[in-house]
Amino acid sequence: MEIEVTLNDIQLGSKYSSTQCPVANALRRMFKVDYACATEKTLRWYRAHPRKCGHCDTPAKVAEFMHRYDNNGAVDPFTFSVLGASK
Repeated sequence: MEIEVTLNDIQLGSKYSSTQCPVANALRRMFKVDYACATEKTLRWYRAHPRKCGHCDTPAKVAEFMHRYDNNGAVDPFTFSVLGASK
């Protein structure tokens, strides 16, 4: 699945927050879930009712984006694929 991190996701994001960063915002929006967490190693998402959850390894370009965002905030919207994600 292609995940699009939009300008809105970036503007609403919080630096140094794995649950409120632009990538987590995009995961919540794209998977229509209540909870998402993005770390340099793993992406996770979850919704209680109806139950929906998944996870995958963080793609390198996403980890690089998160590092740039946390350190200087100068990032642009982008897309990435979650391949082999459990849902």
